[in-house]
Amino acid sequence: MIEFFKKNQKNLTMAGALALLLLCYFQRREINRLRKENKSVEMMNIDEIKTDSLSNEFLEGNENK
Repeated sequence: MIEFFKKNQKNLTMAGALALLLLCYFQRREINRLRKENKSVEMMNIDEIKTDSLSNEFLEGNENK
C-alpha cells in the first residue's frame, strides 16, 4: 500500500486539489444563492414599510382636510 502511494503521489495530490476546488465552488454558489434570497427579503420588507407609511399619511391627510 505504501508503494501505491509512492507511485501515485502526484495523481493523489491532483485529485485532492480538484476535490477541494469543487467544494469551494459549491460553497460559493450556495453562499451567493443565500445572499440573493436575503436581499430580496430585505427589499420586500422595505417596500412594505414604505407602502404602509404612505397609505397612513394618505389616510391621515384626507381626515385633516
